[in-house]
Amino acid sequence: MPSATYAALRDALRLIFPTGDIYFQEEADSRSWSRVYRVHGPLDVRVYVKGTLPSIPEAQTTVRLASTCPDLVPAVLSADLLPESGWNWFAMADAGDCAHLELTPEQACRAASILGELQRKTRLDPLFETILPACLPDRLYAIALESCTLLLERGDPDIRSRARSLYTELGQRAPVFQELAMYLAQVPSACVHGDFWPGNVAIRGAEFRIIDWGEAVWGIGGASIWNLLLSSRATLEHAAPAIWEAYEAGLQHPIGPEYIGAARTAFYVTMLVVDRHYGDLDKAESLHGMLKTLERVLESLK
Repeated sequence: MPSATYAALRDALRLIFPTGDIYFQEEADSRSWSRVYRVHGPLDVRVYVKGTLPSIPEAQTTVRLASTCPDLVPAVLSADLLPESGWNWFAMADAGDCAHLELTPEQACRAASILGELQRKTRLDPLFETILPACLPDRLYAIALESCTLLLERGDPDIRSRARSLYTELGQRAPVFQELAMYLAQVPSACVHGDFWPGNVAIRGAEFRIIDWGEAVWGIGGASIWNLLLSSRATLEHAAPAIWEAYEAGLQHPIGPEYIGAARTAFYVTMLVVDRHYGDLDKAESLHGMLKTLERVLESLK
């Protein structure tokens, strides 16, 4: 962190910590487009400060979610610590332990229920449709084709060769995407957590909160359940039916097996949207990652 930014953030945080020493500890999940710091104040009181590029609406998303569901999302203590900065810096309350790499089936069910409840309570909020990239059922096919086209324009020869093949394969699957869209449209669109894995579930005793909304998308809510299941396949595979039931209970909307199957493809297409909107497409590894995601889109249709 530049020294001038460090000093300005320390001054801004004096509204939270009027006295005593303040020091910053950078978290491991900082990225090129975001920085995360654990801030320690007097008596080891902790808050988190996050900075994002102005094109990333994480602060707005988190504020809106927390205002509607204060018991499910960390409290935002300041939505804009440095208004004159080129980045958007905001401060959040410490929500609990988020260092776990796996969840127990019971914890995963609780997290899925919370996600469903949060999506239910916020699905009529027009802000999310305005500020978040969209991944709606009737756009899945177009998004996949557009991602192929992007790889053909920007990729190296190997990527372009594979992308041409994928484009041809996708062209043969248009009717399948239409069927998936029909199933997915039966459940209202929602604010989708773009990185719903155990590390983004904060736990303090019996309280669970969902953190890190920096890759949020407006679209198919069940995609996040597949995110959780696929990121924890070894520990949660056998608990999948219970996790879907818990999600359905929180959402308070019926979910059938066709929706669950279609949501797996929707998860991979959602990741394409995340890659395109939040990733650095000037880097070769980002393009390779998008290529792999496209391959998984097609694999999910088999």
